[in-house]
Parts: sequence; structure tokens; C-alpha cells
Amino acid sequence: MSTNSQASTRYGDRVIDLQVGPCRLLLLKTSVQSVVSWEGSFIAHPNFGSDEELLLRMTTALLDKGTQHRDRFVLADVLENKGAHLSFSAHGPFVEFSGQALRDDVPDVVAVMAEQLQAPRLEADEFEKTRARMMAGFQRALDDTGIQAGGALRRELYPEAHPNYSTSTPASIKSLESLEPESVRTFHNSHFGSNELILVFVGDLDVDQIVQAVQLHFGGWEPHLAQASYASGLKMQPPSTLEIPFPDKANVDVLFGHGLSMMRQDDLFVPLYLANHILGGNFSARLMATVRDELGLTYGIRSGLAGIRTWHPGHWQIKVTLSHDRLQEGVDATLEVVNTYITEGPSDTELENHKTTVSGSFQVGLATTEGLAGALHHNAQRGFPTSYLDTYVPEVQAVTLLQVREAINKHFNPEGLHQVRAGVLPSGSQHRGG
Repeated sequence: MSTNSQASTRYGDRVIDLQVGPCRLLLLKTSVQSVVSWEGSFIAHPNFGSDEELLLRMTTALLDKGTQHRDRFVLADVLENKGAHLSFSAHGPFVEFSGQALRDDVPDVVAVMAEQLQAPRLEADEFEKTRARMMAGFQRALDDTGIQAGGALRRELYPEAHPNYSTSTPASIKSLESLEPESVRTFHNSHFGSNELILVFVGDLDVDQIVQAVQLHFGGWEPHLAQASYASGLKMQPPSTLEIPFPDKANVDVLFGHGLSMMRQDDLFVPLYLANHILGGNFSARLMATVRDELGLTYGIRSGLAGIRTWHPGHWQIKVTLSHDRLQEGVDATLEVVNTYITEGPSDTELENHKTTVSGSFQVGLATTEGLAGALHHNAQRGFPTSYLDTYVPEVQAVTLLQVREAINKHFNPEGLHQVRAGVLPSGSQHRGG
């Protein structure tokens, strides 16, 4: 089914913003015919730093395995017969869900989604199957240098109770082994509810039909009583170098990173985003042009801002994959590019080129009903106005070279970079990464 949406320069003026029972409902009609896409979320408030984050992932993974009224085969038939789909996932403290269906089928599919969220079956046999799949994923992660390096870096930067903290894979395996079906049922009862419930529908909308469906199936959903429990600060400690040996790997994944005293609503976020994009955001960035194209030291090198939200800060990281025999050469070249960039800053031409790229990518993301629903939904999660879809590109285009240099000077500190190396390491290296 086609999902191309109507191009518009003023999305915010066309969004219908309603409160339907406990749900904030955002509706945006587009010129696409017959198709409706949607995305939504509620906040579950898992206790970070405990098994509850894993319980959230497990519970969310079980939502499409049957409800108290219909088993998973009946649910699958309903969706398949209508050519519709639903998906569920856990992101930080949120349970997120999305769907797509033909216009006339939206009420029936919303009913299925509400049933899965509010009354999942959570059977013991499905629990065991899901646990086995998750366990297989953890076992694969043990052999993935990128995952292990990334997790080790996050453990250096964040306290255990921070949403961006990454529990070690062995500890996750131990926690998963200890879970019982009853613990998932208890978690659902205490953490699933209409708290900060958002639903966004985009496409060929019958507004009255959707409002009635949301009122019918979510209007009586009660909030849960769990409270937010997480650390919002960063670890404040000197930079470290961790080494995680993988003797059977051909290459070494190296991550550099440090925490950022910034949240998404900070005035310098967009300038800093552009600053990073120029350094390592795509194939035309400085790191790729020098370390890969000019020096031939890697097939891949990127930098990025990670884990920054409107309710807690995140970090800046650089990732490069190097051969073990040119490891130090690649590390030195990477740091040289970073230091030169931070000292000199970008050129006017670089800034203008990357503003065009970032603006274009954002606009391309709004070219489908799914993309529009996702953008509206995440803006609502952040507390941003619906008009941000219209003002983001002008905000990017208005960024000056002075603002970018201010953001770099304030937030990027090459001397504060932690370093993690995972792969084939020089003889004598010891495992310090966990």
C-alpha cells in the first residue's frame, strides 16, 4: 500500500490536537488515499538500575503473543485479513507502538492494539520462547565487538540508575535466567497504564471514527501508580582506557566518548548537532574523508550525539573500526582530526553543505505517513509544539558559524574522551571492560 503523504510547509496548522480521556490524540490528514499510519506511547517508569528495564523489554515482547480474549493465532488472522500490522517496543522509560491499516479498518485494528496493551495473555510457554530468543540475542552480543565496546563506554559514562546505562551482557544473561512468568505479569499490572498516553494518526483519516475508537478502547484505561526512578546525572570521573580482547576477531572496534551537559531543548543542541555532523555525521564528513579516504585506515568511522533527551543528558562518541596491525596509527589519526577540528572549527562552506544535508534528510523523513506520525509523536514526547515540524528546518538554516564554534568550545573536550578497544589487542593487554 502506498504511504506517500502530502507535502506541506505548515504541518502544525493542520494538526488536530485533542484530549480524549487520558489520551493526547494528534490527527493529521494528508492526501494519501485509503491508508492510515499511527504511532504512540505511554511512560512505564521502570526502576532503572534494577531488573525492571529487562522486565519492560520482556513484557513488551510478549504483547503480540495473545490476549485474555484471543490467542495469538486469532490476532494474527485479524491483522493478516485486513492487511494491517502492529508493532510494540520499549525505549527507555516508554512503551512505544505503531500500526498501519486501511482507513475503514482502523477501528478494528485499534481495538486489537488496545487489547494487546491492556490485557495481554502473558502465558508461561510464550514467556519461555521469548526468553530463549532474548537469550540467543545476548549470546550473539557476547561475540560482537561493537556491542561490547558500546556497553563498556556507557558504563564508564553513566551511573547504574541512568536510562543510558548499559548492563553488561553477562549480568543481563543472569537476570534473564532468574525471571519467572509471574514477574512479568506483576510488572504489567504495576507499570502498564495510560500515563502520558499519546496517539498520533496520519493519512486518510475519518476523524470522528478515530476519536470514537480511541474513546471506546482507551478512554477507560487507568494510569498505573509507578513513579519515575532514575538518575539524571553523569558520572564525573577522569577519562579511562578499557581493553576487551577478542582473539578470534580480525579487527578492533574503538569507541571514544564523553558525557555532555546538555539536554534536547538546549539552545545549542542544533548547533552542536551540526558541529558533530560536519566532523563525523556522514560520508562527506571530516573523519571519513581523512581517516578512511585519505589514509586508508578504516572502512568505517562515524561520530554522533547519543542518548540526549529532554529529561536527561547524553554523550558524544566516535566509533572507528581498525585492523589490529594499524590500531595505534588509526587511533592517533582519529584523535588528530578531532583535535584539529575542535581547535579550528568548520568552514563556512562545510556548515552550509551540512545544513543542506540535515534539512534535506529531515524533509525526506516526512515524505511518508509513517515518517510524519513518528516525527509528530516524538515531538509530543519531548513536549515540543506540533509546529516544530515547520520550524526545525528554518532553525537549522539559521545556525551561524559563531553558534557552532560556541557549541564546540562549550561541549566537546578531546582531553575528556574515554576510550574503549574491543577486538584483537597487542600482546599483554588485559580485559578491563567487563
